[in-house]
Amino acid sequence: MLLDNRWYCRVPYDRSNDMDLSDLSNHQIIEHEDGTITVSPSIGHTGNTPNGEKFYWHGFLEHGEWRDA
Repeated sequence: MLLDNRWYCRVPYDRSNDMDLSDLSNHQIIEHEDGTITVSPSIGHTGNTPNGEKFYWHGFLEHGEWRDA
């Protein structure tokens, strides 16, 4: 998602709310001809589950496909 000329993403295990986004301003974003993106380096995200428990997710987004680290 591109907001205010900055990229954000919602990691696959983030089920807390629609506004819990990871800022990708320190990452390289490559847009592919098919509309998918690749992000590097890997993405780490700390968030909250719907019941308020903290979680951490770490992984990769390559050609629009998520992969755990």
